[in-house]
Amino acid sequence: MQDVLRARGIRSIVQSERSVFSSPEAGELQHLLQGILEPNRERLFKAALATNLIGLDGDRLIALNDDEAGRQSWLDRFSEWQTRWLNECFIALFRQVIVQQDVRARIIRLPGGERRLTNFLHLAELLHAAETSERLQPDGLCSWLKRQRNNQRVAQDEFQLRLESDADAVQIVTIHKCKGLEYPIVFCPFLWLPAESGMRDELQFHDRNNADELTLSLRGKSAGTDEQRAWQSEEIMSEEVRMLYVAVTRARNRCTIYSGNIQNIEKSSLARLFGSGADPLGSIRELAAQSDGNIATSEADDPSLRTGALSPAETRTFAPMAFHGSIDRTAMVTSFSGLNAGRIELEEREPEVSDEPELVVPEQTTPGDSIFDFARGARAGDFFHAVLENLDFGSAENLGELVDAQLLYHGLSKTPCRPAVLTKLQELLETELLPGFHLRNLTRPERISELEFTYRLARLDPERLRAILMNCDGLPPSFTTSLGRLRFDPVQGFMRGFIDLFFRFEDRYYVLDWKSNWLGNRPADYDEEGMRDSMLQHNYYLQSHLYALAADLFLQTRVKKYDYARDFGGVLYVFLRGVDAQNPARGVL
Repeated sequence: MQDVLRARGIRSIVQSERSVFSSPEAGELQHLLQGILEPNRERLFKAALATNLIGLDGDRLIALNDDEAGRQSWLDRFSEWQTRWLNECFIALFRQVIVQQDVRARIIRLPGGERRLTNFLHLAELLHAAETSERLQPDGLCSWLKRQRNNQRVAQDEFQLRLESDADAVQIVTIHKCKGLEYPIVFCPFLWLPAESGMRDELQFHDRNNADELTLSLRGKSAGTDEQRAWQSEEIMSEEVRMLYVAVTRARNRCTIYSGNIQNIEKSSLARLFGSGADPLGSIRELAAQSDGNIATSEADDPSLRTGALSPAETRTFAPMAFHGSIDRTAMVTSFSGLNAGRIELEEREPEVSDEPELVVPEQTTPGDSIFDFARGARAGDFFHAVLENLDFGSAENLGELVDAQLLYHGLSKTPCRPAVLTKLQELLETELLPGFHLRNLTRPERISELEFTYRLARLDPERLRAILMNCDGLPPSFTTSLGRLRFDPVQGFMRGFIDLFFRFEDRYYVLDWKSNWLGNRPADYDEEGMRDSMLQHNYYLQSHLYALAADLFLQTRVKKYDYARDFGGVLYVFLRGVDAQNPARGVL
């Protein structure tokens, strides 16, 4: 903290300029808005209901699992709010939520309720201003809010937490900022800092030999004369004494100053004020004695107050104890990536998509512009997944705008393949992925994008997993080879992951996984043989079984009289570069 305080012009406690976007209320508002936009995503739906704006506790959330009528009632309300937002504006939605959920009366009763309500109202104003000035659509406004929450600094004054309900709280301010203000009680803990700590690297002074003209030496302090450096030091000290006066005259009732036997204190403005060199305490005591009780001094470092010190006779030699136990290396959480790559996923967040490692492609004099020339690796996978997660398959009018935004976000805006990418995504919507099924006919109520799942997992190791999969039907014989490469530490606890697209068609439910893998520069490379080779190489058959189990467990809790053989349709893998509307079998497995 002292390094910060040594910054130029700061000789008191630095003001804590917290952004309202760092408050818990900003996170709650983000959860609510995301849940309203995508209520079919279970994780977002439940997170929105758990916010203080809605107010459902854990028991009521769990009860919704068995209360289809209650759950549908909330989904209908979220749909109503979404329509209000899309057709009007954010502030219209926010006002409706405030009224319908009785937010003011409910939040004000919570601990710190006035503070929480102030933050919610402040955030609503900022989001309304951003939506209006930047012409943001709902998705864009959610992204804007997320960016502000990730920003570690206060970008604008209007983002700072409002303090109208914090009149009795401690205020931490710079001396510059407190000028002209008064406070009942003031603490000045750092007036003993040496003035030299605020000296600039450059040499700046008023030249006594040139009519006191302000002078800046571009060659720095080392190039100046001793006299010029002395002038600069004296001017800095004068400014420090002036700022000390500002600091100690802010108090109406009491001002406390810390000082003592501190290194270099003789170079501080405090020592200069009392003219006592290295010991300003003596002068302060003299001043206190003459103040008729208005000034008092006290010793904070009284040796008689020290406790717990060991006498020389009590000094002991300590040695670390040897640990003879064993630490269980069984992981608690894993995923398909963890099993496949032999690592454990510990972060409970949506992982970045990475279908294949980044490839270093030799620079070409004339870059290609086909879909096969588009970037490979994690960024390309993230781009495709982001577009397809947010795209309304039934109305692709904003596809170009969405593609441009995601290309820019993922650092791919300069690609010459943009037309090819756009054409391929439009072709994807027209491709028959199942007999009679096209994505363009899939409505939002019939789909869930990026469905998050977590299910319990009995103790699992490579040998046991291989034994389980070898008994599964429909796997190619060569799958045994890829299973033999599995290496991961035993895990017991939970399997977690995300299904790219979960949808319903003709009363059956399907899992679909997007793959941006590059299999070659020819459309024929994406025929069944090429896709199966990639499935084997990357162990996607293992992934398909993990996802099918997740879907089965999910449907057991959602579909009455659920039957796996009747209700579950299967798992589709779509290799995006190879999709061909004229040849539906190409790119789809």
